Amino acid sequence: MNSPNESILELTTIDHQWVQAFTVMQQLRTDLTEKSFLDLLHEIPNMLKSY
Repeated sequence: MNSPNESILELTTIDHQWVQAFTVMQQLRTDLTEKSFLDLLHEIPNMLKSY
């Protein structure tokens, strides 16, 4: 269920914004570490090129 106060934002920088996103993603993937999350963030542009 969506709350009127919820919003989804695109991460455009990998500095402060990733910290906020990491806490949410870690709730979904309990095995996620900061390093593996940052590795995934750096891989995303390459993944998008293949589509």
